[in-house]
Amino acid sequence: MPAQDPSVPSEKGFFLLLFLVNLLSITGIMMVMPMAPALVNSLNMAPEQIGYLAGGATLLSAIVALLVAPWLDKVARVPLMAMCLVVRSLLLCACGFATNLEWLFGLYILAACFSGPIGGLLMAAVVDITPIQQRGKAMGAMAAALSLAAVVTVPLALAISEFYHWRYAFFLFGGIGMALALLLPAFAPVSLLAPTQVASHDNRKTAFSRLMLLALATVSVQMFGHFLWVPHFASLFQFNFGFSGTLLPALFAVAGVISLMMLILCGKWADQGKGKPILISASLILVLTLVSWILPLGQSQLSMALIFVLFSLYMAASSVRSSTTMMLTSEIPAPSQRAGFMAAQDSVSNLAMGLAAMCGAMLISSNQQSTLVGIEWLSFGAIICVIAALGFVWRLFSNESSGEVNNVQLDAAPVLEQ
Repeated sequence: MPAQDPSVPSEKGFFLLLFLVNLLSITGIMMVMPMAPALVNSLNMAPEQIGYLAGGATLLSAIVALLVAPWLDKVARVPLMAMCLVVRSLLLCACGFATNLEWLFGLYILAACFSGPIGGLLMAAVVDITPIQQRGKAMGAMAAALSLAAVVTVPLALAISEFYHWRYAFFLFGGIGMALALLLPAFAPVSLLAPTQVASHDNRKTAFSRLMLLALATVSVQMFGHFLWVPHFASLFQFNFGFSGTLLPALFAVAGVISLMMLILCGKWADQGKGKPILISASLILVLTLVSWILPLGQSQLSMALIFVLFSLYMAASSVRSSTTMMLTSEIPAPSQRAGFMAAQDSVSNLAMGLAAMCGAMLISSNQQSTLVGIEWLSFGAIICVIAALGFVWRLFSNESSGEVNNVQLDAAPVLEQ
């Protein structure tokens, strides 16, 4: 499917809608975690149950996306995306009417079932409408939704919960989802309103190739290593390093802003064929920051400035690595396989995140002062994942790989037919 001219106004508007849908999906999963105190007081929920709510939704979203991935490319992308978004938004609104914990769990997890297909269809649509030379910037913009959610939409949901009621946060974001679902077909290119046509010369099968499976493994290892740490950063900073709890929102906001800036900059570099040095540099920064948590210095009080620097570097490097990898792996499948592949990629990422969070919790413990014990195991595991993921990427885009693709390289912008 040839990429359309990005200067067409409708495509710019459509890309903005896709970005907002992605931002909304991320917010829907992330917002329940900081809202835990309000849910505990309102629904008599045990504090630890918020992990089951968010984790269960993430894992179920991933499983559903994997199950439907083979069929996503047989239907029109935008109509199916809009339909899933409508149902998901209605269920989110219904969560606001929940009067007990059981109803909230059931409705919220059911809503998550429609998030998986939305993610795959959304990323496939982004690739379809974006020229190869601009995909780095486009994928960087999509990856920036995570940072923007941490800086804007999740704090907004928390503020609504604190100053009004947690129910209004579900009503607000459910209503926004309904509005976006109505706008998607109006702004979508005609090519995305019908099923993708398989070219006569495209002899690739519906089943994923070995190269595609290797790409999925790469993304899984990256996300597993990242989420070994992410759930425990706040506790580590406050209880191990003496960081003030009142400054944690500012810490995450600063890291989010820096990540946004680096995503924009590195997206432009990736479009210039600099994917290889970006991935190497990001991986090196990740290793250095992970080592810093387990050095003798890391076992004592760290200055606030040093924590701001190290955490911002870690989050920015992780975001840049994920965005660059996403851009490169998106070029592997044929247009007729792209939605299924992107849905599978989103699914394995969610599965890896959920499993990593549980493994991380099993690897560490806390003492009577709430200090985390065993954080070195998290660093060792994350470092191994960083190195392994870089090796996978090298193998994935090497001319010496399996032979299925001989022209997809980190330093080459054009992508030819396999």
